[in-house]
Amino acid sequence: MKKKVPFITAMIASSLFLIVAFPVSGIDVTITDPSGDVSMIDIYGEQSTYVTSNPNIDVDNIDITQMTITKNSGGSVTCTLEVKGSIEDRGNILIANGEYPENLTTIDDVNYQLILETDLVGSSADTYSMLYDNKQCQYSTASSGEWVNLTSPQDYSVAGNTLTVTIPLQNDAEVYHALNGTSTFMKVNLTGLNESANPEDVSQFYTILEDVAPNPALAVSIIYAPNVGSVDESLQFNSSIVPLTGQPPFTYQWKFGDGGTSSQQNPTHTYTKSGTYTYNLTVTDHSNAHAYETGEIEITSEGGGGTASSPLLLFLAVIIVIAAIGIVVLVVIIRRR
Repeated sequence: MKKKVPFITAMIASSLFLIVAFPVSGIDVTITDPSGDVSMIDIYGEQSTYVTSNPNIDVDNIDITQMTITKNSGGSVTCTLEVKGSIEDRGNILIANGEYPENLTTIDDVNYQLILETDLVGSSADTYSMLYDNKQCQYSTASSGEWVNLTSPQDYSVAGNTLTVTIPLQNDAEVYHALNGTSTFMKVNLTGLNESANPEDVSQFYTILEDVAPNPALAVSIIYAPNVGSVDESLQFNSSIVPLTGQPPFTYQWKFGDGGTSSQQNPTHTYTKSGTYTYNLTVTDHSNAHAYETGEIEITSEGGGGTASSPLLLFLAVIIVIAAIGIVVLVVIIRRR
């Protein structure tokens, strides 16, 4: 496991990209999230996809549909997280005080996290993280950095599809700024993952599913496209929705610069004349939000095969995207490492 820690640490360091501000006026706030937006995560750079079923878990149990926050008298707040199915109690990680078993070889875990951001006039904002994992619940603040165990049923409860957590505010004058939620399922063979030397083989050792609410804005990436090619050569173009962004389903519109178009996610295209062409990709999600990508390709009258964008740069770019996701359980695992 040790040789995987630097990569995991990089993921955690970048996880704040998904803590998206969602400012709403008022104290009592309800945030809805579309169903069907659970993503299967590939930590080694392949295309991540939305899933509605998986043999290892009922996906509805981590499909967040709604979150609420209410400020109580006495300087506390109550937050709820609802899923389409039921809150699932499954886990083999001891999260108390951030400790984990040293001999841990497998993970089979479901966890739910709420992140509350507050504002305070004349002072810096604070951030409260609430983590529920298999009948255990904790919270911490950015200002303290310490995890505090909560007691059931006084501080938290689970009823069917709803997790309810009540925590004290550091200052009763704090006001709401944003509320974000994450649900994660992880089934990992840590021994196999640690010993595998070939990135093409590691997918057999893990399944990671995650939902983030509210969905960050739609973002798209062209993960493979040639920059040179020849006349009458069939050229491949591949795109990917940045995991956990936008609201599925998605539609795709490619324009290849020579009048040709495609509505496929990963089309092929053949140019019939030499020249330099600019191609464009527009993706539209269920909320009618748009994301754009573009590139340039040089077509010669003769030649051998398109040259893809640098595989190394591609790998690094996608790793950065995946790093932005942030896996909550792994935060806990390496906290005391």
